[in-house]
Amino acid sequence: MEDIGNVEPTLALLFVLTCIVIGIATQYFLSSVPVPYTALLFVLGLCIGLLQGVSHEAHAFTETLSLWMDIDPNLLLLIFLPTIGFSSALGQQPHLLRKNWGQILILAWPGVVITFLLIGLCAKYFFPYGWTWPQALLFGAMLAATDPVAVVAVL
Repeated sequence: MEDIGNVEPTLALLFVLTCIVIGIATQYFLSSVPVPYTALLFVLGLCIGLLQGVSHEAHAFTETLSLWMDIDPNLLLLIFLPTIGFSSALGQQPHLLRKNWGQILILAWPGVVITFLLIGLCAKYFFPYGWTWPQALLFGAMLAATDPVAVVAVL
């Protein structure tokens, strides 16, 4: 990896602002395309990730991309996850939650629990890692959890 210790602090904002502009432009210009917004952002994110192979001297954007690639993942979670959760909660409609509460309890909770148990069972008996029950069930819990922000984004 190339040395990126002498990068100006303002360049760190270049990546964030570019991603925000790409997200807004994608939502605005491609709203008539029948592909989910999150899928389009995923493809654009893959394209941005491919820029990691470009030399850092080629463009300031690839240099700031390297800065963000080396950031602590916990810091990203502490900054962006509460923001995304708050944004999703702010956009919810409480009357729809009250109206659909029965379906949520009947379908969502048992569905996640059954998926969690089945994934844990498969992880215990079919994976070659020799996991204990707590490890297999933890793996199942990580994969079975429903991401409400992603579900709301697709709707």
